[in-house]
Amino acid sequence: MNLREYLFRNDMKISQFARKIGYNPTYLNGVVNGLTEPGHRLAKTISDATDGIVPVDGICTKKRGRAAELAKKACQREQMTFAEMSNK
Repeated sequence: MNLREYLFRNDMKISQFARKIGYNPTYLNGVVNGLTEPGHRLAKTISDATDGIVPVDGICTKKRGRAAELAKKACQREQMTFAEMSNK
């Protein structure tokens, strides 16, 4: 499930979720709408705040074409980083 779908299903506005996780609503809006690429900390924070319902790769969903390819690769790199971090 991606972040947009999670927010919709939980009847939650982006601004409410942003306050919940301690991020700027404008920035999170850009992430949800695919205009801003989330950093690894934000991706992990979102995944944790949704109890894993929104996986790290479910955060980068809106982009199309070449941008989608790059976003997917970035998310995959971030997942590897998380795995490496948790093994330490």
